[in-house]
Amino acid sequence: MQRLCGFNFGNWLSQAEFTPERVSFYTERDLKYMADLGFNFLRLPVDYFFFEVEPYKYDEARLCIIDRAIYWASKYDITVLLDMHHLPGYGVGRRDYSLWTDREKQRRAEAIWRYLTRRYREYGDELAFDVINEPDGVTNENLLSFYERMIAAIRDEDEDRIIYVEGNDFGRIPITVKEKRVVYSFHQYEPMWVTHLGASWAGEGIYHLGLMGAQPDYPGAPDLSEVAKLYPNDWILRYHKKYADRSYLESVMAAWFKLQEQGETVHCSEFGVYAKMAKRSTALNWYEDMLSLLKQRNVGWALWNLRGPFGVISTGRED
Repeated sequence: MQRLCGFNFGNWLSQAEFTPERVSFYTERDLKYMADLGFNFLRLPVDYFFFEVEPYKYDEARLCIIDRAIYWASKYDITVLLDMHHLPGYGVGRRDYSLWTDREKQRRAEAIWRYLTRRYREYGDELAFDVINEPDGVTNENLLSFYERMIAAIRDEDEDRIIYVEGNDFGRIPITVKEKRVVYSFHQYEPMWVTHLGASWAGEGIYHLGLMGAQPDYPGAPDLSEVAKLYPNDWILRYHKKYADRSYLESVMAAWFKLQEQGETVHCSEFGVYAKMAKRSTALNWYEDMLSLLKQRNVGWALWNLRGPFGVISTGRED
């Protein structure tokens, strides 16, 4: 399978209030820009409530926006991964895990995927489906059962569609299925003190660390003593004085690289650095190590995002 590398179009049809001006947050020009630079992959995160008016009823005008994005990508020979970033009963940050046990919400999720599969049946391998973004709060067994149900529904409508299966624990732990034409997808933001420095939504400790005068260097081992005084139980303290470098990143991704060695197709569908407070040298060093490791293993990738503080356009930095 061709190595696919590109960007996410996050915070557009997902995780953002869709106001009239939001329609043009991403345009055809962005796809042309990607193609001109040699990129061939777009991950398109979409929340189900972007187009679901009520259970089993969908907004055609909203769906046409998705149609248009897929068409733009195909025009420039860019493969699209249509990602359900939220489904009924689950979405990162929503504190709702009922999808894994609620039969009605699973029926709604299945109906959504059946509908989308029928709608886009005309597309070939230039379109793939990402069943659910960053599953968490579920056992491996129950997640596998959920994947099997969604895959069966998709394959019932289109037996050849390529399907991406994300790992458990926010895309960290591989979950394998007995299916062909499946890509195993992981997300890689370790160490978080590099990738989420100063991100207010990620916790008080890492936000405070970003406000401190001297941000940690990568490669390196952060001294979090000052953070510990203010937030003695914060999760960020697990990184205190623990050295992170290229070897550390390789160990984090080892299980996924092993899958690749076993003949499976693996893709890093999210990674990136929140650029507003990170040292430029730290971010560049981290990117250099990540990209070299993925290239060495022939693993494709998608940066989170093209635009915004995690991206390469409109990052919010003056430099």
